[in-house]
Amino acid sequence: MGISSSLFASLLVVTAPSLTLETVTVEPQLLAGNPLLPAPEVMIDTVFRSRRSLPLPPRIQQRVRVLKELPSILGTYQGVQTLGNGNYTANFERGSVPVAFTFHADGRVKTVGVSCPETNPQNWQGASQTLKQMFAACIK
Repeated sequence: MGISSSLFASLLVVTAPSLTLETVTVEPQLLAGNPLLPAPEVMIDTVFRSRRSLPLPPRIQQRVRVLKELPSILGTYQGVQTLGNGNYTANFERGSVPVAFTFHADGRVKTVGVSCPETNPQNWQGASQTLKQMFAACIK
């Protein structure tokens, strides 16, 4: 169950004593620090741990689908570490991968980027062709 972005676009405010409803538009920059939105680390962790497809734009969904194959070469996903400026490290049993996620003001994933695994996997044979293509510059 998710919260729609339209919910964040406007809020209904009850004004007393007449109990009239008034719509207030909320600026996107106010949403960035919204305590109702999960922390980016929680959202990234959900991306890696979720067994079902998440409601993401097709180009991001495709990249996330490939990232979910990382356990085939790095072992079980362990968690995410914050590095700052939208950069994170996804940690696995046998290594880690730098990832960069940016988010829209309403919490939706905007972009996903990855770098070479910090611990080069011993065996890329278990990797899919798509995963090998994504990390072609990393394979030695």
